Amino acid sequence: LTRIQDQAGFELAVCWFWVRKLQACVVAGDLAAAREAADQAEPLLWATAEFLELAEFHLHAAVARADAAADDSAALINVRRHLEQLAIWARNCPETFTCRALLVEAELRAVEGDVFGAQRLYEMSITAARTDGFANIEALAAERAAALIAGRGLTIVAEAYRAKARDAYERWGAR
Repeated sequence: LTRIQDQAGFELAVCWFWVRKLQACVVAGDLAAAREAADQAEPLLWATAEFLELAEFHLHAAVARADAAADDSAALINVRRHLEQLAIWARNCPETFTCRALLVEAELRAVEGDVFGAQRLYEMSITAARTDGFANIEALAAERAAALIAGRGLTIVAEAYRAKARDAYERWGAR
């Protein structure tokens, strides 16, 4: 990858590599590595401005950065910036972007300590993702909701979210 990164004309390929690594790290739960991938992808986003990878970047970078936002004001600013972009797209194409914007808004509420508001938004994201056929987003939202609720000691409710996440990941093709 290093040799390719140094050559002009490969910016799109390199950007997509980092965006897909970001997505994989978020799904795997390695949010520190996801933040590193987001930092690598961000300067190359101009190369993918007309592709859905840009939306995937904003969603997954927001989730990764929200994990650090309680202690890092720059991360919090970035999460809000990602949400602003996703909200614009959601207004213009709700079927594709509403579930993503709701998920990022839930992450922001969780960082702010509004557990009930975050849970409500996770539920809305799960529902929108299922309605619009985005099993991967449904799974991620359910998994993030499970983590939030488990962190508050509500293990039975968290297990229900985990079961929903497993079901959605299987429908997506991830076992």
